Amino acid sequence: TYLIEDTVTVEDAVSLTINAGTIIKYTSNGTLYVVPGGTLDVEGTSSDPVVFTSSTDDSVGGDTNGDGSSTGGPDDYGSAIMMDGGTTVSVTNSIFRDGVYAIVEQGYSNRGNNCESDANASLTLTSSTLDSSVYLGTCAAGVVDIEHDQFDTLPGMALLLAGYEGAADLTVT
Repeated sequence: TYLIEDTVTVEDAVSLTINAGTIIKYTSNGTLYVVPGGTLDVEGTSSDPVVFTSSTDDSVGGDTNGDGSSTGGPDDYGSAIMMDGGTTVSVTNSIFRDGVYAIVEQGYSNRGNNCESDANASLTLTSSTLDSSVYLGTCAAGVVDIEHDQFDTLPGMALLLAGYEGAADLTVT
């Protein structure tokens, strides 16, 4: 189990692999941020998924925050994964819960709006379960492939296309 309390950055020319069975918990300020040129590969399996959840969720990984038995709740943290233009994110067999967004691509950046560089983002999301939205913004001009996923976001939105201009190769199955 890993606890992310602030921004953890996957830098340019760095590839981070998260293996099957890994549990990542977030405090309210935590996020995993992939900068342009960075790559994130999340490799869960159907029998051993990767779980992204709140630090208050004791149902997986135990009592991370030491407050006794509790469960996470909607909007406990902002987004599990933030990506910018020029990034590659691949997520397979993962569970996202208790965040405002599972994955955000919007050119949010502490280094400026990287959408302006015309660097395309690439997102592949396969066989995962999400109780929070996927937010695709103006950087989504690369490949966006969403296959065999289960969205449990009611009454929210499963896929939010904000500022999306249709330049991406978008596949949803």
